[in-house]
Amino acid sequence: MSISGALKTVSKIANQIDNVELHRALIELQNDVLALTEERATREGKIAELEKALELKGKMKHYRSVYWLVDGENIEGVFCSKCFDIDHIMCRMVITKTEGQRWISCQNCKIEIDSYLAYTYIQRNKIPEDILNLKS
Repeated sequence: MSISGALKTVSKIANQIDNVELHRALIELQNDVLALTEERATREGKIAELEKALELKGKMKHYRSVYWLVDGENIEGVFCSKCFDIDHIMCRMVITKTEGQRWISCQNCKIEIDSYLAYTYIQRNKIPEDILNLKS
């Protein structure tokens, strides 16, 4: 029998006894059970959130100053190292300077880096050959 089922049974018995103190104790117990049920749901949600974050962290590979998302045969990039390491968010980096250099930047934290590999990926939307070694 579940806790809520047991409470209903006890409540029916308490109604037959007609004891005010017993009714008050049952109401308090029902409130405690409700609070515990809500707390459990909150914790289960937090556990699911942490499991998802842990799974994502396992798929993120740091390579040549940026992060790449490696999921089986699929590789996506490039993501800001600072934002992922500090704020735990995935922010795509974009090309910002092209005067003979290969600068990319994060639109969130504004960091800029010179990375030929990341620049090539963004510009051509093609995975460079040496990134294929990151597959797990």
